[in-house]
Amino acid sequence: MGQPGRPARPRTVDLAFYLYLANATIGVLSALVLLITMNALIDEQAAAAGVNAEALGEVVRGAIIITVVITLLVAALNLLFVFMMRNGRNWARILLTVLSALGLLSSLNSLGDATANPLTLILTIVGIALPLAAVFLMFRPESNRYFQQS
Repeated sequence: MGQPGRPARPRTVDLAFYLYLANATIGVLSALVLLITMNALIDEQAAAAGVNAEALGEVVRGAIIITVVITLLVAALNLLFVFMMRNGRNWARILLTVLSALGLLSSLNSLGDATANPLTLILTIVGIALPLAAVFLMFRPESNRYFQQS
């Protein structure tokens, strides 16, 4: 429903909004999976490299924790942009498109990771599909009109 003087938000924009919310949830779940499986990952990597897991563990744990913190910060910032997009801010739509493209490149790189477990693979595939669908919806004709009029 539009406010007086503001165009009504089309369903495509709302759907893109919900897809981005789902994608942020997937990102948080992925970070949690990484934290939960961290010790197994360290053992796997140490065995593959032929080194002591304890020696490798501290470095890998630090890297994983930094990765998780950055992932959560990026997800929070992304949510800000998603809410701005939903409110008709065209700059947020463009920024989300660029961030989605960068995320796509990163996710495609992750698909080639031979150490990925099935859950990580599924989360990566869903994490690719959701932003792609959201970008498609943000640039539908009814969405374009909404962003031009807002």
